[in-house]
Amino acid sequence: MALADTSVQETGNGSASTNNATFTSSNTSSLVQNNNANVANNIASNTNTGGNTTNDNTGGNVTVDTGSAYSAANVTTQANSNVADMTGSGNTGSTNVELSGNGSFSQNGAAVNSTNGSQLFQTNTGTVNNTISSNTNTGNNDTNRNTGGSVLVLTGNAGSDTSVNTALNANMARLNDNTAAGGNNNVTISGNGSASTNRADLTQNNSATVVQNNLANVLNTIRSRANTGNNMTNDNTGGNVTIDTGNALSRADVMTMANFNGADMANGAFTTGTNVKIAGNGSFSNNAVLAALNNAQSAFQTGNASVTNDVMTNHNTGNNYANRNTGAVYGDPLNMITGFSGAQTNVQTSTNANAYGTNGWQLPGGTNLNFTFDLNGLLAGMPF
Repeated sequence: MALADTSVQETGNGSASTNNATFTSSNTSSLVQNNNANVANNIASNTNTGGNTTNDNTGGNVTVDTGSAYSAANVTTQANSNVADMTGSGNTGSTNVELSGNGSFSQNGAAVNSTNGSQLFQTNTGTVNNTISSNTNTGNNDTNRNTGGSVLVLTGNAGSDTSVNTALNANMARLNDNTAAGGNNNVTISGNGSASTNRADLTQNNSATVVQNNLANVLNTIRSRANTGNNMTNDNTGGNVTIDTGNALSRADVMTMANFNGADMANGAFTTGTNVKIAGNGSFSNNAVLAALNNAQSAFQTGNASVTNDVMTNHNTGNNYANRNTGAVYGDPLNMITGFSGAQTNVQTSTNANAYGTNGWQLPGGTNLNFTFDLNGLLAGMPF
């Protein structure tokens, strides 16, 4: 918001007169944005098709064929974003001071004081605790002490897929394009009589301040277990014995993005221009213009992040037992086939990025954070 123009005129006053004018203006805009988020996600997922028992059967084949067991846990947390556009706030218009046409021996003074300021404070504090336990099982099957037929144990695949994405704490500020700025200053002292005293004092203070603070604490605790093993076929008589386990696979993806500060203060806190004219005053006149113009920009950006990822995956297709089995006279085969066992763990952490100026980042609408820190998901839909 800009104030209207300011005009001070002392003109046409008589000889030996004393004329003083004082004008003071203060135009300040302040914005405070605070966020505090505490998020706790506790997830326990258990899927089981195993734990089957076929014992002490006589006179036929024994088959245990389990289905697959799959567990998926996807946790996404997005918290704490501040967006502020204070463009054009804390302004003053043009200032015009004229001391002219006053008589001889007159004393003429004008003082104009203006203070223009914009202040923005953005703070985010976030704590996220993710605790995830995932267990999938198709194993732990028992086929013991069966007589007179083949024994077949087939387990399905066991899979666990865990994904944890956390995007936390973003501050974006624009205080540019005539923010906390002073307009044109025009001072004229002209045509005053002899021995007159004419003085104009102009003081202008323009300041823009941005303070951005982020504090993030993230703890990810993941326990993932996939099992198709631990099968037992013991003490069977009179047939083939086969254990064929499925695959055991576990995957954990953990991505944490925390603490982004961006401030655009281009063309903020400045004086547009100052024009001073002292002309055509009488003999022995004393004429002075004192101008003090102060412009200041300040930006304070702080990010503090603590991220702990505690990930443990366990996958098993082994620990199968086929003991003390007795085939026919000619010898029946004993087959034990285990599936594939694999684990994949991906952990990505990006924390603490500060951007100042206009070249390194753009806000949504055409979001482009020009470094490896990427908060597109968190920033989507922001009003810029």
